[in-house]
Amino acid sequence: MSVTTRRLTNRLQELEKAFAPVLRTDPWGSMACYRDEVLQLANQRGDFEETKKHLDEIGPTGFYMEIVRHHLRPHGIEQLPNESFHVMLCRAMGYSGDQLKQCIQEGHLGKELVRRFGAETVADNAC
Repeated sequence: MSVTTRRLTNRLQELEKAFAPVLRTDPWGSMACYRDEVLQLANQRGDFEETKKHLDEIGPTGFYMEIVRHHLRPHGIEQLPNESFHVMLCRAMGYSGDQLKQCIQEGHLGKELVRRFGAETVADNAC
């Protein structure tokens, strides 16, 4: 993971810790409904405990990153072995690092993904 990606991930996690308790008691914030849906499907498949453990390990930021990767894959965009999530997103969006940072800070990443790749992509606070 690159220094920039690590910094962005740490900053996102700090913001989640700071604001999630104010907004909700669930630290997953707006991602809670997606997590709950995945857990419900896992329960139907019979792998609830394994899925819950994985989600607890990666947390809401890691879960969001997995969702983004999943939705970009059909468009031929995959994170390369030596590529950070941040660089992959810049490449997918056609953004510079500063443009991506601004998009994230303004809370528009999900909306921009939908605009560029269609409604099948995760939108901000879609639950």
